[in-house]
Amino acid sequence: MGYKERDFWRFFRSVKLTIILLVVMAIFALIGTLIPQREEAARVVQFWNPKIMEIFFRLGLFDLYHSLVFRLLLLGLAINIVVCSLDRLPKSIKLATHSLGPAPDTVFERPIVALRAKEMEPKVFMEKLKKALRLFGGKVQIADLGNRIYGHSEYGRSSYFGVYVVHLSVLVILIGGLIGSIWGFEGYVNILEGDVIDTVELRDGKSVLKLGYSIRCDEFRADFYPNGTPKEFRSRLTILNDGEELFVRDVLVNHPMEIDGIRFYQASYGTILYGAIFRFLKGDQIIGEAELKKEMQQTLPNGLKVELKDLREDFMGRLGPAFLLRLEGEGLDEKEIWVFKRPELLKMIPQEMKASPRLDPSTILPYKVELKEVIERQYTGLQVSKDPGVNVVWIGCFMMILGFFLTFFYSHRQLWIRLEWDKTPRLLVAARTNRDHAGLEHRVSKVLDYIRREIAEREEI
Repeated sequence: MGYKERDFWRFFRSVKLTIILLVVMAIFALIGTLIPQREEAARVVQFWNPKIMEIFFRLGLFDLYHSLVFRLLLLGLAINIVVCSLDRLPKSIKLATHSLGPAPDTVFERPIVALRAKEMEPKVFMEKLKKALRLFGGKVQIADLGNRIYGHSEYGRSSYFGVYVVHLSVLVILIGGLIGSIWGFEGYVNILEGDVIDTVELRDGKSVLKLGYSIRCDEFRADFYPNGTPKEFRSRLTILNDGEELFVRDVLVNHPMEIDGIRFYQASYGTILYGAIFRFLKGDQIIGEAELKKEMQQTLPNGLKVELKDLREDFMGRLGPAFLLRLEGEGLDEKEIWVFKRPELLKMIPQEMKASPRLDPSTILPYKVELKEVIERQYTGLQVSKDPGVNVVWIGCFMMILGFFLTFFYSHRQLWIRLEWDKTPRLLVAARTNRDHAGLEHRVSKVLDYIRREIAEREEI
């Protein structure tokens, strides 16, 4: 390994680097919590100082989790985890594969207990020894060396690799997050009852997604508790392909609809100004009524042509619903006039604006327009998302649970028993574990109870 490779290895195997990366990512998460992100930012920043807003946009603070810097942090953490794991893996492999064998004299230098054994045939002792070792659990080995008989039982070697399973799970989760960040998307769509859509506006506000099929909102229903609190929102949607109905789904809050990996969530609802019914007069004579929606034209019996060119939910933010009509007919050149639901509020506008021909009813004489009824329509708001990395993230989560179990709840436990003949039969018991000593003591106590009852004398030596 050259100098550059060694420097790279030393840099990325540092635990300090891990801590620094995690701290920086935590700071990013904190900023992402305090500063509105994505579509929320679009609604809020209009009230901010333009210079501050421009700086935040340039720094990518309104979309932190999809920024290049955040992705580089994830990549750096992934490399750090891989290098740290590879650096420590050989030692763990050695611990997991190294065996002290069935007759390690060193482990008996400090035995748990030394007992005087009962007089019995070696074969009988070996059978009882096997039973004792099976109480401990794991793989059992017996060795008869003539003047000594050794027994060994162990399990849990895989516990040395628990931390690496956790590391691998973090990598899998990071990969899943990157897959979702790069190839996934989020969007939204509002569908009026009875309308059909086949595109979705993406969150970046710059592009739309062609679905490849159509969605029709057949019905939207909102139920409320007696105190007015929302109880349930439900959209009944029909999926169509080239006009053919494929299936019908009800979408509720927390019960999304999924098609080809794209999920549609019930996110919002509301009403929009859809049109109005107008009454038209010539002098004092009613010449007809027309129900118009935006950009809709109609010709009345006397030849008057009317068109609803525009409509506003709240004109100037304080004058309420307003409709821009274009009229053309006998004795009237093409004119445009704003018609208000509450014309009495026009007194609130500046005098200079009142002089505008579009606000002066006298400009369309001899005709008059009366607003008879405002037409509103209900819509359902759907959040649309696709995350191709979500299954990868779930796999990583399950791997992490397994890794934590191996790391904290599973241990490498070993038990040795030796019977030796010097002047009197002597029984030595030793055990060790890499963690969870309380669990080891519980296992060993069961073995000792059996040994004292079946193999050893009561007297300890």
